[in-house]
Amino acid sequence: MSSSAAPRVQGGHARMGVQDVRSSNLATVLAALVRYPTPPSRADLAHRTGLTRATVSRLVDSLLQSGVLTELDAAAGRAPGRPATPLVLRRGGVVAIGMEVNVSYLSVVAMDLSGEVLAQDIQTGDFLTSEPDPVLGRLGRMGRGVLDRLRDGAVHHAGVTLALPGLVSDSRLIQAPNLGWRDQEPASALDPDGALGPVRLFNEATAAAWSSAHRRPGVPAGPEDFLYLSGEAGIGGCLVSGSRPVEGVHGWAGEIGHLCVDPAGPVCSCGATGCLEAFVGHRYLMEAAGLPATTPTEGLVESARAGSARARDALDIAGRALGRGIAGAVNILDVFNVVVGGDLAVLHPELEAEMHSELDRRTLGPLRVEVETATPGMERLAAARGGALSLLDPITANPAAHLDL
Repeated sequence: MSSSAAPRVQGGHARMGVQDVRSSNLATVLAALVRYPTPPSRADLAHRTGLTRATVSRLVDSLLQSGVLTELDAAAGRAPGRPATPLVLRRGGVVAIGMEVNVSYLSVVAMDLSGEVLAQDIQTGDFLTSEPDPVLGRLGRMGRGVLDRLRDGAVHHAGVTLALPGLVSDSRLIQAPNLGWRDQEPASALDPDGALGPVRLFNEATAAAWSSAHRRPGVPAGPEDFLYLSGEAGIGGCLVSGSRPVEGVHGWAGEIGHLCVDPAGPVCSCGATGCLEAFVGHRYLMEAAGLPATTPTEGLVESARAGSARARDALDIAGRALGRGIAGAVNILDVFNVVVGGDLAVLHPELEAEMHSELDRRTLGPLRVEVETATPGMERLAAARGGALSLLDPITANPAAHLDL
């Protein structure tokens, strides 16, 4: 690495070089522009960042030349003198692709630096105990179709993520019990000709946590530290600290679905007994409620509200199990905010009373555990969306290192 690319050291202290200062200022300007509620002018950015107008102007010119930004028509009438020129991120200038294999659907989302969803594709199916290669091949074709529609307009392809409901490590899937997959390298089946580029693997709940942690312009900021829980066929979790998911030493943190909440409970898909997932997972809930396994989550809620005692009992038992599981996590992690997504977001109103009864009895801290639902309507996009955001955030934080600037 050249001396201009790293801080110089004098007398034991790092001293920033010219390029380091420029890189830092570029990041400051781009981050301010991403978070600005309306298209800002150069003067607006100078005021927001505390940089001089001349510095901001030079940095903005670089971003314009790279194709990341574009200018709108000058805004006349804002103030006396020369009209200000609003600046916006060029739509689709930087593209990231997030993909997910779920037990009941495949999803692909393309996003840009503004956080806008540029394109998406969702296809339903039954992937319980499926064969990996056909499923991944189908998802890969979906991903290439989305990328082909956007590639010509992009100045930078930020990469691809793949979210899976199981343990992942680097490029390998160790196991995904509900899919029936073990010891796989998904990228080779997903993208055999390398058209998508390098693929980064994520646990599904970790990827979805990125989506909940993302700060969107114009939306009130939520907690920076929370526990994210995702419910589908299984139950996944992820601790978010400082608005960043915590993946653990090996990337396996957050498997709250396999926390034992009752040793005498039913057998889980992992082979153990009494896991949280064995009470709150979709298949187990439907079986306990006396409903077909293919019944949508909304159908279980409707059945309980229509007076089915079995459905009501299944939900109450699930609520108590969920409360015990969350209480254990809260006592260990000292995090009193919980966000639930996927099926848990749909079920939350039905689980809430029994869940909080357990939480109030079992959590030791003086604070009440606050549970909220993830963004409504995003259940089938959360993991793919979060994966894409995980690739875009580093570009905003250090554009000089990722873009041609």
